[in-house]
Amino acid sequence: MAADILGGCQGSTGPDCAPWGSRFPRLSFRDTVAADVLLADVLGIHHWAAVIGCSMGGCRALEWAITHPDPVVSLLAIGCGAYTTAEMIAQGYNQIKAITDDPGWHGGDCYQRS
Repeated sequence: MAADILGGCQGSTGPDCAPWGSRFPRLSFRDTVAADVLLADVLGIHHWAAVIGCSMGGCRALEWAITHPDPVVSLLAIGCGAYTTAEMIAQGYNQIKAITDDPGWHGGDCYQRS
């Protein structure tokens, strides 16, 4: 299964979809994994041969292992850490700054056009 993450930009709802924009609720990895679990239940999936993810997906894979270990047979978390370092925060700041400095940012209401 490869469903879009809850709140993802390519899904049916997310921060860049009107009318949400800057009013979209903040979500944690735990929130998104809880949504995955609900979807798996609806689809009748009760065991996973592997939960795999890299970067943010790796953090979500770790969350699966922590909060729902029973259905997970194996786990592959790539390019992520179990905790956030000062270096990660510094890199994240630069990424956020690049987004918020974009003229189309509009305070998080990116779907608005200048």
